Amino acid sequence: MESDRPLVSLVVPAFDEAGIIERNLDELLNYLAGLQAAYRFELVLVDDGSSDQTGTVADAFAAARSGVHVCHHGRNRGLGAALKTGFARAAGDYIVSLDLDLSYEPAYVAALLDALVGQQAAIALASPYLKGGSVRNVPWTRRQLSAWANHYLSVATGGTVATLTGMVRAYDARALRTLDVAADGMDFNHELVFAALRRGMRVVEIPARLEWRSAPQPESAATPPKRRSSMRILKHAWSVLGSGLRYRPSMLFVIPGLIPGLLPFVLMLLLLLRPSRAVVVDTTLATMAVQGLSLAFLAILTGTYIRQLRSLARRSSLQDQGTRSRA
Repeated sequence: MESDRPLVSLVVPAFDEAGIIERNLDELLNYLAGLQAAYRFELVLVDDGSSDQTGTVADAFAAARSGVHVCHHGRNRGLGAALKTGFARAAGDYIVSLDLDLSYEPAYVAALLDALVGQQAAIALASPYLKGGSVRNVPWTRRQLSAWANHYLSVATGGTVATLTGMVRAYDARALRTLDVAADGMDFNHELVFAALRRGMRVVEIPARLEWRSAPQPESAATPPKRRSSMRILKHAWSVLGSGLRYRPSMLFVIPGLIPGLLPFVLMLLLLLRPSRAVVVDTTLATMAVQGLSLAFLAILTGTYIRQLRSLARRSSLQDQGTRSRA
């Protein structure tokens, strides 16, 4: 019976994606058709104030198919705001958020739901930075920024979560609705994970492959998918720094150790100010002590992080062995 199958809401934000909506949503819906024996599905697409024909194309797509709903923002309000709108509209027992560009292939929908339900978690994350995950076809600078941001945030969690910034994940809808996050931008994703951890909720991960697809050719797309601007990336980096400090204030002691040019900068400043020799010596020693302690604290946190990852890997290996033995 229909009521025997849980309803899954797929929430998909979109901004200036007119060229890929029909192709990618058709691919997604074709994949979901193979999961109908276990779940019912609805798709909620949120047009976040697009300047192209995204909203018009989305409305036409939804009109021709059942179970597809479109929400519109009058202006671009940010990824977090789009997800909040989609979550509010979603009626499912479980909610899966996806990138419209399908940089994580549709098969992760089933994998995330299996992890969420099977491990009785509040959130299941697709994790390219977990052992077994990978990142492909992503520009080097963007990849490095993402890797370091997630490493920093992971250290803040004590290594219990490897990827916090990714949007592709599954939620238990009841648990999700108890989480209150003010952020409306890209920081919404990691803030939501921190909010769940503060409440003692179970957050699990599955290794995943993040792979940017090639942009559509001009004849098949009115507007190529847009990537984040440099300003947005810098704003996101600042948000990541603040989030880690708010979740674990002791991370403040790590920051000086992450600035390799701190001592030369201090010495240059002293040369310009020309203080007494005693001030130069005291300031230099103090700077070296701060950096040394900071690096020591970073080493301690990293050691904890590595031990947590090894523990998670061992548990995952034991679970896989148990699954194979039952099979």
